[in-house]
Amino acid sequence: MWDLNLLASLSATLCIAFLWLRRRRQSPYYALPLPPGPKPLPILGNILQMPTRSEAQVYDKWGREHGSSLIHLNIAGTPMIVINSAETANDLLERRSLIYSGRPSTVMAFELMGWHWHLAALPYGEEFRTGRRLFHREFNPQASLRFRPLQLDVTHDLLRRLVVSPDQYSEHIIHMAGTSIISVAYGMKVKPHDDPYIAAAELANRSLVAALSPGSFYVDYLPFLRYVPEWMPGAGFKAKAREWRGHTENVLNMPYDKAKKDYLDGTSTVSFVSQCLEALSASSGDKKDIASEEHAIKAAAASMFNAGVETTASIIKSAILAMLRNPEVQAKAQKELDEVIGHGNLPDFSHENVLPYVGAVVKEVMRWGAILPLGLPHLVTEEDAYNGYRIPANSIVVSNIWAMLHDENVYPNPSAFDPERFLSSDGQLDPTVPDPALALFGFGRRICPGRYMGLASIWITIASLLAAFDIEKAVDIDGSYIEPSDECIPGIVACPVPFKASIKPRSPAALAAVSATARA
Repeated sequence: MWDLNLLASLSATLCIAFLWLRRRRQSPYYALPLPPGPKPLPILGNILQMPTRSEAQVYDKWGREHGSSLIHLNIAGTPMIVINSAETANDLLERRSLIYSGRPSTVMAFELMGWHWHLAALPYGEEFRTGRRLFHREFNPQASLRFRPLQLDVTHDLLRRLVVSPDQYSEHIIHMAGTSIISVAYGMKVKPHDDPYIAAAELANRSLVAALSPGSFYVDYLPFLRYVPEWMPGAGFKAKAREWRGHTENVLNMPYDKAKKDYLDGTSTVSFVSQCLEALSASSGDKKDIASEEHAIKAAAASMFNAGVETTASIIKSAILAMLRNPEVQAKAQKELDEVIGHGNLPDFSHENVLPYVGAVVKEVMRWGAILPLGLPHLVTEEDAYNGYRIPANSIVVSNIWAMLHDENVYPNPSAFDPERFLSSDGQLDPTVPDPALALFGFGRRICPGRYMGLASIWITIASLLAAFDIEKAVDIDGSYIEPSDECIPGIVACPVPFKASIKPRSPAALAAVSATARA
């Protein structure tokens, strides 16, 4: 005798399968092929072929082998589309941003470790739009100008630290980036050494980078593993997530709680949090709306804090690496600085438009370093087609920023560090050469909302370093140059592996200019 429950289950399953197939066949893109890519295995797809190092370069290689700006990968049943050209990224992520602005959920980082509140992780919806609105209000091009005196002070503090202990340049750069963002986001002063907020951010960033490194945790590819008990063999990732979740909560709550207390006590300085709380106190919403808005303020500030420190620090470290590898570029930039502002003087933001070669150096640092080689993934919410290929709904869409910034059709001889590629024949910045920042800061509705602040900080730091210091390769005890590595630390942010550098004041006049900033 047939089991009626079994028959009912089979019937329901067949109906669902029939409706799914019917819907697929009704799609105008049903007959189109998927973009090319490496041949997948049954069930697992391409999961065993996924690179764990130099991912951007591998994806670029696969795209070249298949002659396509798009490649398709099957990650245990989840479709993934990699975009290898800026033109294709603009066509899809900019012009079709309505359906390409989703964000895939990463089980390890966003669910188990609790990063779900991060602006970069939020799905495209009301909560995301609220965070973007807060950012735009406080960090649009005009509003960002009020933070420039602070950015200049923080840069001068970095210069003074480098005079005292240049061998600790990496720690000083992280301190500079952290100080700038904590001050802007929360209005708080940072301790000269061992600051608890910067330490909390470093721990949180380190764990997040580890969690998001490709291939690190199979739970991201096989989400059902999230239900495995922590005590079972192979479930060590759950204990790790529990430990790392504490770092996530610290970076979300610690600085915000202090900034809110200062605001309520009337001792706060102008910052993102204080301005947002001031606007919130003047609003007339109900308690639920006010609580939701305050959570958005807290999450937006922590998103800025988390995202800004490592990216800014990595770009400045890339600039130092580029200068010691390319002394002729450094000399040209210093010559321009000496001619325009005078040797022994330091630049300020008013000099940006009269230092085109320095501007070209900054652009080339961002292109050459490509510190976000794969950006942050998007999610396409509807089935789409492009250049004769079908793009399935709910595909993870990855922008290969490294490939875009190393496209020889756009940037000839891309492996060379050559700022002059951004200059026209009259020595001015050439507006026809694509600005690397356009790719580096993201696409469409997911573009980095703090980009104006970030670009200003990067420019003034690099220009000031060039004006104040000679940056050269370090030497060992035998007097031989120590060659820096070409490797980057694996992760979302491609930070150069630690390298030694000689950083010395260019002259007594340069040293005097740096020292004078302490009394300014």
